[in-house]
Amino acid sequence: MLISSECSMFGYSFQDKYHLPKLPPQTVHILAENMGHNMITLNSEWSIDTISEFFNK
Repeated sequence: MLISSECSMFGYSFQDKYHLPKLPPQTVHILAENMGHNMITLNSEWSIDTISEFFNK
């Protein structure tokens, strides 16, 4: 799982282009809309829900 923010110069598009191709093919790339780099601490409810859903699949 790779979580990338929308509001960062190294956000989703950058990660999608430069890092995702280097990760295992089963990697799931999640967009954190309207969030910056600190999405886990600044929006912990969204983060916990998203991570929990990923592990419960």
